[in-house]
Amino acid sequence: MVFDMLETNIRPENRVTAEYSKTWAAKIRRINRFRGPESADALDILNLISADSNQRYGLLNDEAVGDDIRLGFDAFGLPHDGIDTLHRIVACGETYHPQSRMNVVTTAKRLVERGEIDTIVELGSGSGDNLFRCFHALDWPFRDKVEFFGLEFTEQGRAAAELLAGRQPGIRFIGKAFNYYQPDLDFLQDKPRRILFLTNHSIEQITVLPEQLFENLLGFPDAKVTHSEPVGWQAHPMLLEARSKDDAAFFRKVRRNMMLRPTWRERWSLDPTVRAYAAAPVSFNSAWWSHHKSYNTNLLPILEKLQKVGKISIDTLEINHAAGNPFNASTFIEWRPA
Repeated sequence: MVFDMLETNIRPENRVTAEYSKTWAAKIRRINRFRGPESADALDILNLISADSNQRYGLLNDEAVGDDIRLGFDAFGLPHDGIDTLHRIVACGETYHPQSRMNVVTTAKRLVERGEIDTIVELGSGSGDNLFRCFHALDWPFRDKVEFFGLEFTEQGRAAAELLAGRQPGIRFIGKAFNYYQPDLDFLQDKPRRILFLTNHSIEQITVLPEQLFENLLGFPDAKVTHSEPVGWQAHPMLLEARSKDDAAFFRKVRRNMMLRPTWRERWSLDPTVRAYAAAPVSFNSAWWSHHKSYNTNLLPILEKLQKVGKISIDTLEINHAAGNPFNASTFIEWRPA
């Protein structure tokens, strides 16, 4: 009886052959689509294939899943039937979690290939890594249509970016000095531009960001702006107040109670700080890290204020969407002049 059941569940050779002949035939079509110039190597091609397929992850396309299960996953925004998505579902232990696939590179690729921007400007660009990743994520016909600007405070960061740019054929890259405290973007007014401004964990370094930066950005009415910055905790009033007061005693209490998985004791604690921590441990840990490092305290309040008075429109706000450092979780923001 057991033997018969095992026989029934064995994958026959012809099924494997049929499925994977189809899979690799599709891969051949993609390789031919993205092979590009003769100088393109295997990694160039695979990067483009990955960037193209990443939005249409086929977990829910299998007919075995069925409509009932698909509906159960709708809250995660997962793709099926060719629908694009900003999330994937991932397994961790015995739990499923939504995982954001938003980042500054996917935003740049989407906007360039839709014809909405022709200039990418990174503020606090360091060695320009994000800009070069944007370049490599673009399909071949779009790469020479975009000008890249790396705006960096340190001379060493600008030198590193120039070294990388010198090894990348075809990129139109310009590095310039930039200071968040004295932001100067006038050089971008040399011609009509449709600009994507991006930041990736550079605003974090500026404890109190000057509002003048945003006045400068609003001088480009067709611009788009995207941030990946550890500021999700700024949406929590208790944390925002503690950081604005530089309340060292508050953050010592957070550090004493710090944990990755609060228990029922913390959730029902009589101490309001401990109870609030149990409900939002990622935000509390990130606020503590911000206090420890003297990181940014006002990006989100500035953007919310500008939206309230009608100067900007915030299109995406994904709080704590990713965390290379779990105590410094990134929040993803996309906005534009209203």
